[in-house]
Amino acid sequence: MAISHAVINEISDKTSMVDLVSEYTSLKFSGGQYSGLCPFHSEKTPSFSVNEEKKLFYCFGCHKGGNLFQFVMEMESLNFSEAVHYLGQRAGVEILEESDRQNQSRVGALFDLYAGVTRSFHYLLTETGTGKKALDYLYARGFSDCIIDTFQLGYAPQDPNWLYDFLKKKGYSSDFLAESGLFSRNDSRYPLFRNRLIIPIASTQGRIIAFGGRLLEGEGPKYLNSPETPIFKKSRTLFGLDKAVKAVRNSGRFFLCEGYMDVMALYQAGIPESLAPLGTSFTQDQANLLKRYAERGILLFDNDDAGQTAAAKSIVLCAKSGIETSIAAVAGGKDPADILEKEGGQALQKLLQYTINSFDYLVEKAMARFSAGTPEGKHRILSDLAPFIEAQDSAVKRDGYLGRLSDMLEVNVTALTADLSQKTTPSREVPREQKDPERIGSDLFLMLGAAAYPEHFPFIRQYVNADDLKDPRARQLFIILEDAFRRDELDMNAIAQNVDNEEVRGLIFDKAFSGELGPDPKLVLQEALRRVRYGALARRQKDVIRALDRAERNGVSREELKSLLTEKMYLTDELQKLRVRQA
Repeated sequence: MAISHAVINEISDKTSMVDLVSEYTSLKFSGGQYSGLCPFHSEKTPSFSVNEEKKLFYCFGCHKGGNLFQFVMEMESLNFSEAVHYLGQRAGVEILEESDRQNQSRVGALFDLYAGVTRSFHYLLTETGTGKKALDYLYARGFSDCIIDTFQLGYAPQDPNWLYDFLKKKGYSSDFLAESGLFSRNDSRYPLFRNRLIIPIASTQGRIIAFGGRLLEGEGPKYLNSPETPIFKKSRTLFGLDKAVKAVRNSGRFFLCEGYMDVMALYQAGIPESLAPLGTSFTQDQANLLKRYAERGILLFDNDDAGQTAAAKSIVLCAKSGIETSIAAVAGGKDPADILEKEGGQALQKLLQYTINSFDYLVEKAMARFSAGTPEGKHRILSDLAPFIEAQDSAVKRDGYLGRLSDMLEVNVTALTADLSQKTTPSREVPREQKDPERIGSDLFLMLGAAAYPEHFPFIRQYVNADDLKDPRARQLFIILEDAFRRDELDMNAIAQNVDNEEVRGLIFDKAFSGELGPDPKLVLQEALRRVRYGALARRQKDVIRALDRAERNGVSREELKSLLTEKMYLTDELQKLRVRQA
């Protein structure tokens, strides 16, 4: 059953485009529109724009654009129907559509499955004796009932048959469960998590997409994570970000630690900006994700070799994303969760009051490993610092760090710069050129403007038609606009989505968001129309003159000759009028 246009319009009317996009990336109002870092690709300079009035978005970097439904489809990997339901629920709009579990998409069904299993695991932990051992473990670590509820912690029972049988009774098929990420790849009936404390992993918007499981007793890995699925990409997800995002955006900083327990410990200590990678190394995608919300980060890693290595890598990745970092050193082999358990939340608060900036931290660690009193040691210290210095997005910053290192090592800064340039491998990445293989002439400019501001097309079509346009891209746009006009559906986004040429589609959004047509697009389009019409009439005049020449040589009927002369006079008169307007 199709969703009615009335429902779609109601959802659109009740949804703020700015509020929606702000859940994914920070926006600032400037120059009459909202802008920020694009949530679809990595960038350091904002190129993403939102038009609140038209409920449209566009990125000048990756050229993605569309309305609020398309934005959610891209961000949440949903189809159109799912995006409508997602936004409808968000806006409080009831959607009457017949559906059943068999007809749901795989993505939507996975969201439903993980939400239901989360509730069941949480019930087993908090309301039954089955989860007592896991609950006692949490209490012993110092976690409160509030944290247990906030993070929806749960317990997966020992029984290897319970989960499969439970979900089969709920109507899920064996094939779907085998691909759900909840069961062993070797045995599709055997649960991935048994006798483990369950830690739900959520998307930025709070939808459960995976689980982490901590072993309570017996053999096996201390932690298990869900495998990747259509709704879960480990390298692009951060544990705790759904609960931290508002605080991170407000404070402009985040606290990055090593694991689930650390995040929950910091949260309980009154530090909600806390998050962690998912049992693996911090990634560039995760750093890029954080850059959308904050300019600064404080890293909390163990003080052992593994922790120091992880800290150094994370510092460089953050620098590549344009995030300034500092380090809160956790001494004595402890982590935030240990401190909460043994010393309480105030000790964690105190720990974060004393941080060291990342450059000084890296220098200190390098000098502890290598002697700054020997040429070889100086060279090795520079090698350790090179990735961090090269990751800086500013030549001023790089020179500043080299100057400080020059003072510390008592080495001429010119020598450091020379050594650093030898270590740096030139990037093989070719900067993406602005794709404009053909010049945007008057024809295409006019039709791009008409597509970006379709309310002016009814006027334009009175004076030109598709045959008046030389550029085939402009002709295609005219045909699409004409079709939309006849259906009384002159909507910019719908018009753009009907354009097959991706480059032209991007150019439409460019015109709509760049402000190129000024505060009064009608005036610019009228001038563009004059040029296009002048060109079309001039071309027709040449054709008529050639026809007259042929007529004089070959002879034609008096009526045909009169018709050609009349048309020539008309064209000459119209061209003169257009020249006068230009003057």
